[in-house]
Amino acid sequence: MAENRKITELKEKRKKLLLGGGEQAIEKQKAMGKRTARERILALLDKNSFNSVCCCIQGICRCSN
Repeated sequence: MAENRKITELKEKRKKLLLGGGEQAIEKQKAMGKRTARERILALLDKNSFNSVCCCIQGICRCSN
């Protein structure tokens, strides 16, 4: 049962992180006629080809390529 709780927590955390700077920041971008960074990325790439990595890490993400 603890695993289900942890999975639920991670899903909620991911949902929150996908909002980027939050709902207010998204509304501000939209009011200026702009897209969010995620929307701009998705517009450039093929459908389902973009996969966020390190989205659940807080702080500075130093991913090596």
